[in-house]
Amino acid sequence: MNLKVLSIVMGLLLSLCGYRATAKSSEQNVEWKAKWISSGTTREQPNTWLNFRKEVNLPNVPTSVIARIGADSKYWLWINGKPVVFEGGLKRGPNPLDTYYDEVEIAPYLKRGENTIAVLLWYFGRPSFSHNDSGKAGLLFDCQTPSFDILSDDSWKCEANPAYGTCPPPDPNMRLAESNIRYDARKAGRAWHQPGFNADEMPQAVENGTAGSRPWNKLVLRAVSASVNAGRETHADALVDWFIIPNIHRDVIGALAGATGITERGARRRRILQILFHSSKKQV
Repeated sequence: MNLKVLSIVMGLLLSLCGYRATAKSSEQNVEWKAKWISSGTTREQPNTWLNFRKEVNLPNVPTSVIARIGADSKYWLWINGKPVVFEGGLKRGPNPLDTYYDEVEIAPYLKRGENTIAVLLWYFGRPSFSHNDSGKAGLLFDCQTPSFDILSDDSWKCEANPAYGTCPPPDPNMRLAESNIRYDARKAGRAWHQPGFNADEMPQAVENGTAGSRPWNKLVLRAVSASVNAGRETHADALVDWFIIPNIHRDVIGALAGATGITERGARRRRILQILFHSSKKQV
């Protein structure tokens, strides 16, 4: 592959992505109300897995409900038993001190009346070349609407997930913060993330500070959206929108598509593939 051409292409894509991320981040004017929470009974150590659960009664469901979610280190989200986010979060943040957060549209999963919010959190617990360990597992869930709020605090439930463990040596290369995972399905019989589960015996979560507090510090909106469970095609289109600034060069995009009737978003995706394929083909 022609490294010079590839560098130019990737530089353009990253710069456009940075532009879009900056524009979106500047739109966030809502003050954080939620608290960072974690387990009060489980000692933080590498490869810790925690179950979080909260039941809320909602008077209504607006057309749009945005949840801002921060995690150290990764998370999976269910609402009313349905998967919403698969492996959300990134390795800490845009720099060694701060932390990324996701914005997730959860209105389609909510209903009037009783709702169950469940989060599985994976705490790496060790540093790597691309991850600065904070020393503390943590979840931040902040959802605010005119009629209700869903906020992480010590009213949530939290327990260790017994099905996840660590494999014996050899350990992963020092470049990786993740551990080798051992999963024992025999210990995963409790449907802790499903509605109707009796969570009376689950311990209460503990609060570890407000948004912006140490060790997670400043919260920065993640540039590429989380893998929302809305279909592969939808998410692939969303990724393209991060790389190409919308509403620019519509005529050029249409011409490059090479066909009539194709959507503008689909044309953008095709053009990105054309550029990368053409660059690699020169070196074959």
